[in-house]
Amino acid sequence: MTELEIEYPCDWPYKVIGRNEQNLEVSIREALADVEFELTESNRSSAGKYVSFDVVAAVRDERHRYWIYNRLRSLELVKVVL
Repeated sequence: MTELEIEYPCDWPYKVIGRNEQNLEVSIREALADVEFELTESNRSSAGKYVSFDVVAAVRDERHRYWIYNRLRSLELVKVVL
């Protein structure tokens, strides 16, 4: 498998899936307060228990890209970050 070559800076998409609570969107916005990003709700589970958001963030380099990923992953309401 070849390694993906990424040209930085760039916009990087993340899919954030978490519990469907009002605080999830607020938590994402607070976690990324120092980052330029767009946040869009993308889907809700049929039972309404989970919600997903598309986050497109401006990343400076690979380290910054992983920092954003880990920051999102550490949020209490978040189940998965892709």
